[in-house]
Amino acid sequence: MSVIIEFSRCIGTYSSAKFEIFIFLLIREDKKFWRCKEEILPTLTSKILMKNENMVICRNGINHVMLFNNNNCYGDFIDHFEAKYMKFVYSNMFGFSVQRNECVYEKGGFDSVISISTDGKRFYPRNNVIWSKSSEKLLVSEWCPIEGVCINSIIVVGIPWHIRIHRIKTDTEIIVNDAGFSIPSDSLVEINKKTIKVMGDCICSGAALYDGNARLKLTNNSPGTNLIFPHTKMPYINWNLKPGKHCLISAFFGATARKEMEMFDEVPFIFLHNHSVDIKLYEQDVKIELNGYKVPYKKRIESFIRDCASKLKSRMK
Repeated sequence: MSVIIEFSRCIGTYSSAKFEIFIFLLIREDKKFWRCKEEILPTLTSKILMKNENMVICRNGINHVMLFNNNNCYGDFIDHFEAKYMKFVYSNMFGFSVQRNECVYEKGGFDSVISISTDGKRFYPRNNVIWSKSSEKLLVSEWCPIEGVCINSIIVVGIPWHIRIHRIKTDTEIIVNDAGFSIPSDSLVEINKKTIKVMGDCICSGAALYDGNARLKLTNNSPGTNLIFPHTKMPYINWNLKPGKHCLISAFFGATARKEMEMFDEVPFIFLHNHSVDIKLYEQDVKIELNGYKVPYKKRIESFIRDCASKLKSRMK
């Protein structure tokens, strides 16, 4: 795996991180540190906004931590900077993938991020961020992957489900792929018209679409691109967009415990109005203005909402 960084300074944060574990060896044997009683780690907050870093940390209370990233990194001089600093979400259990070949989607390491292409060969993930804003509920960023395409991405934070809304203005026809977490390639796949579920041993990745203009797909990633698993597959949602304004809405799932995996059927609720979208995600209520952007196939969304409501009523019984 090619994830080596060229260091020019020994005082950088990456270099120091390698050696910080040895700092304890500098403490003398007679110091109180060595006589302190070991204690259990205290209960950590389920959600933390790191305002200065433009990040939100979410925990499931068991073993899974997600880092929702809204950082603005200009790092052409850093190897794999788009993979390491520009994805929407990172996970301690799923890891993330790095690029092996920029001309093939399967080799691009495009998990947990949206990517754009004009020819179906070379894809461009999030980069060239113009501005970003973060809160405990939402991460908003505006960026331009290629000339003539501007994207306003809104991430509704949550675990195991989170929602992505992309308001896209394009002057040309483009292919859009928005991907979830990579998962071991021997995992089982369940796919229907509205959701895709990839389930392994105590680990599950998935996605849900909310419009009829999208397609659920699965790709086998190139071996050795993921930091944790040697062979992976990845669920993603695909759109083919004409020039104009579009609003793409999708939800992505990542679970690493049996109890958490059972929440896959609790797909987030989306309520579409003429000029806005209301979102119900766990205890969060969020309203997003469309600002003239079109959500494809309103009837398909309404039918999806009815299906979700009927599932909820059956669970309540």
